[in-house]
Amino acid sequence: KSYAFQAGTANASASPKGRKPVCKIIELTYLQPHLDAIAKILYEDSDPASMQTLEDIELRVREQLQAHVSPALGNFLSTQSAARAQAELVRVLLSRASSKSAAGLKSQGHSGEKTTCHKS
Repeated sequence: KSYAFQAGTANASASPKGRKPVCKIIELTYLQPHLDAIAKILYEDSDPASMQTLEDIELRVREQLQAHVSPALGNFLSTQSAARAQAELVRVLLSRASSKSAAGLKSQGHSGEKTTCHKS
């Protein structure tokens, strides 16, 4: 059985001529094997006999998304957001420390230019 997501069916970000931008095609190409694996796992966790109508299938997909996929995405995104915020904080602190260090050198009469000493 094929569990493949049809990339061309839902095209919210289509170009005026109906073609996806190249980056979206590349993203979907990378994403597709992962989507297929998730679909297979969720399908194997379902009772095919209980999914006889489109409504049954939609309800089961929604249940599984809410139970498994959405929490995992939420955890991933919050972790990424926290990591990004921490990286920005480090960048700001390093920038401030560098500015204070440069200001301290200038107040001591150093121009900030490199000087070389030559032995005679």
